[in-house]
Amino acid sequence: MASDRGGRRRPLAQRLGRRRGFGERVRAVQRTAPGVLAHPAGPGAGRAAPGRAGPDGRARYTPQRGARVGARVLRVHPRAVRRPARGRRAAVQRGAGARVRGAVAAAACRAGAARCVPGAAGRPRPGGARRPANPAHPERGGPRDPESRDRPARRARRGSVGRGGPGRVRGAGRRPAQGQGGSGRVAGIFGLLADCTNRAQASPGPSRVSDCHIAQRGYGGAVVKRTWFSTLALSLSVGIGAAFAQQRPISGKVTSAASGEPVAGATVSVVGTPVAAVTNERGEFTLNAPVGAATLLIRNIGFKHQQIAVAPEQSRVEVRLEQDVFNLEAVVITGQATAVERRNLANAVTTVNAEQLTRAPTQTLESALQGKVPGAVIQMNSGAPGGGGQINLRGVTTINGGVDPLIVVDGLVIANDAIGSNMNAITAAAAGGNASNQDNPVNRLADLNPNDIQSVEFLKGASAAAIYGSQAANGVIVISTRRGRPGAPRFSVTQRFGTAALSNTLGFRAFSDSNEAKAAFGPTAAKFCNLPGGKCPFFDNETALYDEHPLSTETDASVTGGNDQTTYYVSGLVKQDGGIAPNTGYQKQSVRANLDQLLGSRFKVTLNLNAIHSLAKRGISNNDNTGTSTFLVYPTTPSFVDLRPVNGVYPTNPFAPSNPLQTFAELKNNEDVWRILGTTTARVEAVTTASQRLVLSLTGGLDFFNQRNDILSPADLQYEPFDGQPGTVVLGKSSDLRLNLVGSAVHTYSPASNAFQATTSAGFQYEKRDLNLTNVVGRTIALGLQNVSQAASITSTQSEQPVKNVGLYGQEEVLAASQRLLLTAGFRADRSSVNGDPSKYFFFPKAAASYRIVQPIGGVDEIKLRGAWGQTGNPPLFGARFVLDSTQAIGGQVGQLAPFQFGDSAITPERNTEIETGLDATLGKQFATVGVTLYQKTVTDLLLVQSVAPSTGYRFRVFNGGKLRNRGIEASLAVSPVRTAELNWIVRSTFYLNRSKIVELPVPAFNTGGFGTSLGAFRIAKDSSATQIVGSEGLVGDANPDFQMSFSSDVDYERFSLGFLWDWKHGGDVINLTQLLYDAFGNSVDQVPAGNTRIGAWAGGKTKVYVQDASYLKLRELNLSYNLPPQVPQHFGMRTARISVGGRNLLRFTPYKGLDPEVSNFGNQAIARNIDVAPFPPSRSYFLSIDLGF
Repeated sequence: MASDRGGRRRPLAQRLGRRRGFGERVRAVQRTAPGVLAHPAGPGAGRAAPGRAGPDGRARYTPQRGARVGARVLRVHPRAVRRPARGRRAAVQRGAGARVRGAVAAAACRAGAARCVPGAAGRPRPGGARRPANPAHPERGGPRDPESRDRPARRARRGSVGRGGPGRVRGAGRRPAQGQGGSGRVAGIFGLLADCTNRAQASPGPSRVSDCHIAQRGYGGAVVKRTWFSTLALSLSVGIGAAFAQQRPISGKVTSAASGEPVAGATVSVVGTPVAAVTNERGEFTLNAPVGAATLLIRNIGFKHQQIAVAPEQSRVEVRLEQDVFNLEAVVITGQATAVERRNLANAVTTVNAEQLTRAPTQTLESALQGKVPGAVIQMNSGAPGGGGQINLRGVTTINGGVDPLIVVDGLVIANDAIGSNMNAITAAAAGGNASNQDNPVNRLADLNPNDIQSVEFLKGASAAAIYGSQAANGVIVISTRRGRPGAPRFSVTQRFGTAALSNTLGFRAFSDSNEAKAAFGPTAAKFCNLPGGKCPFFDNETALYDEHPLSTETDASVTGGNDQTTYYVSGLVKQDGGIAPNTGYQKQSVRANLDQLLGSRFKVTLNLNAIHSLAKRGISNNDNTGTSTFLVYPTTPSFVDLRPVNGVYPTNPFAPSNPLQTFAELKNNEDVWRILGTTTARVEAVTTASQRLVLSLTGGLDFFNQRNDILSPADLQYEPFDGQPGTVVLGKSSDLRLNLVGSAVHTYSPASNAFQATTSAGFQYEKRDLNLTNVVGRTIALGLQNVSQAASITSTQSEQPVKNVGLYGQEEVLAASQRLLLTAGFRADRSSVNGDPSKYFFFPKAAASYRIVQPIGGVDEIKLRGAWGQTGNPPLFGARFVLDSTQAIGGQVGQLAPFQFGDSAITPERNTEIETGLDATLGKQFATVGVTLYQKTVTDLLLVQSVAPSTGYRFRVFNGGKLRNRGIEASLAVSPVRTAELNWIVRSTFYLNRSKIVELPVPAFNTGGFGTSLGAFRIAKDSSATQIVGSEGLVGDANPDFQMSFSSDVDYERFSLGFLWDWKHGGDVINLTQLLYDAFGNSVDQVPAGNTRIGAWAGGKTKVYVQDASYLKLRELNLSYNLPPQVPQHFGMRTARISVGGRNLLRFTPYKGLDPEVSNFGNQAIARNIDVAPFPPSRSYFLSIDLGF
């Protein structure tokens, strides 16, 4: 019994039930005043016979067959309590899962969450009404057959309760019939409480918690105790049950206002609640909103968001979204866990969407971004297969530190290392002691598949990037991949075919006769000029080498789908790009799976997994000191020498150490990379009310890649025997493991007046990196062998770079004044194991504000004024606080030998302080939008390297000092001159200029490149640009462009689409050492008599002639596509079909005399770049694309 001997009820805690172990049978017993029975939980669960009571006056209860799920609590005849073995089992025997259901229902009644109605006839209901007798249904108050008093008959009718007969609750684990119980259709204890609540609300009169009593009985009698499990279940179920009871369904359809087509993937949410749904492929949605008036917010990329008020009696809405031509209402990620609508941004953030990325296919992501981001200089260092580029945001920010922006993919900070292949073992390019990276390596951003990317956001300013702290001085690139959409599975297949061709050549000097040839190349030349009259033949060995026209293929397939709870995106890529030279090319395979899973209405789990494999066959190029690189051989090889093979045998080059055609045919330089990217995010809406929302999230991520470099230079190559060790093999293995853990809490508060919205975010970030490098060089290896262990002489190097970073951050955003004023303040505190003091936190604050003025004058939709200030950091390179023990160049940075560099135990990150201000305006009802940004950033505590006295035992020391300043302007313009149902035309243009200057330098001017000193070396000097070339003549050039602009146009006319992009760079100098070599050996195509040549000017000390203007105008992209009429693909079982043709880098106009004005032999370095030394030549590409949708 659930009361003491005196009849007084025990406390609620004791009535919650007794827990006797998992799986024990639970006895739930009715305990009420005489003649009163608690209403069972839901229709069909059973009714008490009217007026029927036991000897003690308590009502009897008969459970009904087929009782609904959620009605698992039985009120048993009181005599069952007193009977011995058989009566003790007169309860539901459902194991631990049913243990708490009775206690929960009782507590709900007593707490007032449910209004429960007594079942005994003649007993007044709480509302004062009396239940009428129903002769047709005895269990609802009608008379019973007198036999019902007989125990056997009664038992036969209801089954043998407790012995598995019909008297046990039926329907357990099944959902109730449609329409039964209202919101109580939810199974288990939630359905129980919701149904009870529905009935309480539907009945008149006040709630009486004393009407519901359910107790749990043990074997020894009325012994009950409180359990933590019961208490937790009570707390959760009462609140959630009440919430369920107050919901109502709302359905609708979302279409485009322009075309009337359904809008799939739009998010429909109920303002002030966590309730949301996503439209299916037909644009339809259904959700459960709270009872009463509601406001729906509808969002989708490319459309203006819209709010719709829904009346209490309204259950269906029709929504027509207007096109957002310039994506002004798109949400932009502004921090670790926050985002802001673009129209309210206080910083200049550029977004490149998926359509812009994939319009013209390209090998790597960097080249797909060229010309589309104001404030960014995106430079491809080489034309070699596999890429190799660098991205510079808002000028040079360091001299000896890292230069790459921070890359974040789906919340995961990924590696962008550029690890060389150690081709130096063949070329001896750094034999002079300069350990600069001249391999022109591939940075790992090239691994990503552009087809998987939804958007790329560039956080260029310190205020925007400050939340990422000491790694964000060079800016942050935030990449978001594609997500799934609810609905039936949708398949997309893209098949591309293409080819590439050499886009530029240097040419050879043509010799008229043997006399001219002997004057340039000596007596040996005479035997080659054997044509009649002593004429010299002409062989174009340049085009003979780079004359491949390979077939390139790309197959990309994806599927997306799901439902309201689960969405997925799965894709696969197989890419094959042939090289324009023999034995070169690039292959990539990629598989991605993105999953979003809702667990209830508040908890969400996101999984992202990407596996990538790439193989680049890169050939040989760039500087060398052994005469192996093509454009260091051709300056000394006259055009009358035929280097082509005869009967499969390559001739010996009598004028140079090697034959480039033989070298490319036999040399192997392969880079094989396997990579895995994975992130998991758990997100819970811990608190959601009409005015507040608290979201907690935890993201864990892994980035691991393994890079293997295999180089084989066979012993029969012409240059191999010169060092006395014919045959060279190089094996390089590099692995990088990065682990990320990011936790955040975001609290949003908006009062009922909606006067403002405050978003507070705080969190932490932990990052662990472990870079391991192993390199083995074997010399003297027999022809036909290739394993490094088979070499006669073996040397090896190994290094490991473990790094740990910890960061704490906080941010406050206030949106006020009718969502026109945005105020932001935040900070980041970082510590890192690469700092001099690994335990010290460095503080990086930020602040920003913006204000929108709506329709200030006629023709102006709105103007936004914005300003921002912030600080970021650039960490020291690994080992800057130690004496280094490796010469390996990582990330394009200069390494040093162990005995020569003295570390600084007090080394600190460089600090970048930036202020920016700007204006954004929208004109003529989104006819045009314009943005202008002015910025100044000052970098202090520069990471410098200074020569020290030899008596110290070292040659250099690393320390902080000096100041660097950048000032610049960014501008963008987008115009939509025509927008009709048949024709849509958008024109875009960007503008960017930057000026950098060294304003403080605590040491005298010093070399930073150590290369090309004959021309006046790159030197750092106070009051000079960080990229100026300083020599005996003073300023001779500046690598930074005067300005950059781009022009693009996209026209959609009915089923046709035409798009193109022009990229213009004005100014910016390159040292053309390749042309210097052609001139030095008298082999330039424009060679003139001695005394009037460029080489003569150089010999006279006038070096500026080889510091050349690298301005250019390039047609980056051209694309023409046609969408087939719907009936054509539908005839073949497809939804859509499109055919496209186009190309990349089709046209180029430049005054530069070299192969490519964008060349940079020294890779990802801040200062020693824009040097042209025998690069891999560029190419133009053409493609045919077929896109199918199923």
